[in-house]
Amino acid sequence: MNSSAEHTMPSDVNQICLARQPILDRRCNVVAYELLFRYPGETVARIDNPGEATVKVITNAFTNIGIESLLGGKKAYINFDAVALKSDIVRMLPKENIVLEIPESVKLDLSVVKRLRQLHEEGYRFTLDDVQTIEDLEVLLPILDSIKLDINALDRDKFDELMKYFQVHNKALLAVKIENYNDFELCKSLGFRRFQGYFFAKPTTITEAELPADKQHLISIMNSIMEDAENKVIEKNISRDISICYKLLKFVNSAGLSQGKELSSVGDAVNMLGRKQLYRWISVLLYSTTEEGNKQPNALLNSAVFRGRFMEIIGEFTHHKNPSELFVLGAFSFLEALLQRKLSWLLQDMLVPEAIREALLESKGEYWPYLELAENMHSEKFNIKNIGLAGLTIGQINQAQLVATAYCESIT
Repeated sequence: MNSSAEHTMPSDVNQICLARQPILDRRCNVVAYELLFRYPGETVARIDNPGEATVKVITNAFTNIGIESLLGGKKAYINFDAVALKSDIVRMLPKENIVLEIPESVKLDLSVVKRLRQLHEEGYRFTLDDVQTIEDLEVLLPILDSIKLDINALDRDKFDELMKYFQVHNKALLAVKIENYNDFELCKSLGFRRFQGYFFAKPTTITEAELPADKQHLISIMNSIMEDAENKVIEKNISRDISICYKLLKFVNSAGLSQGKELSSVGDAVNMLGRKQLYRWISVLLYSTTEEGNKQPNALLNSAVFRGRFMEIIGEFTHHKNPSELFVLGAFSFLEALLQRKLSWLLQDMLVPEAIREALLESKGEYWPYLELAENMHSEKFNIKNIGLAGLTIGQINQAQLVATAYCESIT
C-alpha cells in the first residue's frame, strides 16, 4: 500500500484520507491494523463527530482504497460509537476481517448492550477499549473477543485486580500505548498477547485520490431501488456514473462478496450485493459524500463518460453481447488520469471481466477493437477498415458521437 509520501497528487484532485496503526503479536508480527480517521493534510486525530468519522473510515477503506491493499489479509480494528453501532453500516462489513472497537466514551446502557449481543449472535467480534474497572466488563465479558488496556493509566492494585479477572475468564489482552522496550517486556511478562504503540509504529497516514460521487445520482439510484425497478435499470443507472461504478466494484471485492469469482458486469456486483445491501451501501456513500462531490465534472470526467457512452452505442450497432460492459471499459480507460495512479495498480484487486482487463492493460482481446476505435477515431491515420468491427459504418460512428455528446450534456 503506497502512502501519500510515495506519490504526489495535483492540488485540484479530490483526496480521501485515513490512518492505520499496526497491532502486533508477542513475536512482533503484524496481525492487525487499527484504522483511524484523518482529515486530508492532517497527521493527528481531529474527531468532530465520531459516528461520521466511522462512516468515513469504512467508506475510504472498503470503497475508495480497497481492503486487500490496505490490510494485506489482516484484520481491521475500527472504532464504533453508539450511533454507528446501532446503524446498518455494521452489516456492510465482512465479519471475518473486522473487530468492532468500543471506545471508553460509549455508555454501555441497555440499548447498546442489546445491540452488541445481537451483533455477536450474527458473528461480529468486539474489543473494549481503555477498561478501568471490572464493572465495565461484566455485562459484556461473554461476547468480547479481546480487551484493550493501557498499563500506564491504572494504579498497581487496580491493574492486578483486572489481570486476575481476565486470566480467570481467559480473555485475550491487548496492551496499548507501548512507548518503549521496557513497556513491551513488562506486558509480555504479564500475559498480554497483542501490542500496539509508538514503540512499534506511529499511525501511518494514507492519502489517495478520489472520484467524487454525485449526490443527486446516488439519490436517483436509491429511488430506483425503492421503486423496485428491474435489475437492468439499476445496473444501467449505476454504470452511468464512473465514480459509483468504480466504488461498487471496489466494495464488492473488498467485502469479500465475490469470493474470488470474476465480476462479468456491474449487474453481477448488484446481484452479489442484493437489493437491501445495495441500498445500505448507497446510503452510506451518500452520507460520506461531501459537497465536493457536487462540483461540475472536470474535462477528464466528461471525456470518460463520453467515451463510455460512445462505446456502448457502438456495441449496440454491432450487436455486442453486453454493451454495458463497453461503457465500463470506456470510462475505466480514463481511471489512470483521473486517479493519478497506474492502471495496473488500480485494477489489481478488482475482479473485472478478463476482456476488459486485456483491453485496458494489454491492448488486445475481443473488446480491444471498441477501445481502439474510441481512442483513434480522430487520428489522421484512422481507417475504419483497420478496426475489427464488421459492418460498422462512418454514419453510425458519427451518430454515436452525437448521442454520446447529448448524453454528457444531459447529466452535467
